Amino acid sequence: MNSPYTIYNRSKLADMAFEPAEDHSGNLQPVSFALYEGKYESSADTALRRNAYDSFTKTVGAYKHTFAAVYGTEVKKAVTLAKLRGYPSATAMLLHEQQVRNHI
Repeated sequence: MNSPYTIYNRSKLADMAFEPAEDHSGNLQPVSFALYEGKYESSADTALRRNAYDSFTKTVGAYKHTFAAVYGTEVKKAVTLAKLRGYPSATAMLLHEQQVRNHI
């Protein structure tokens, strides 16, 4: 049941190799999902931020079809589970535990 999430995480954490990004001083900095999202994305160093973005989007873009297929599988799973569990929609099923009404 967790295959889509497992595939996404393995692709993201194990399979991707990012090119290093150059900072304003000309030093190469390693890039990863964690470093980009936690540090470089909001860095005050404009050169590093832009170069890290280029490295990040280039690498993630190479996996766009894989991530699209994984997302599609997750959506189909949610729709199927909602039908089997008697919910009117996948949205209603996903919001049920959070006690959020569907119209919000």
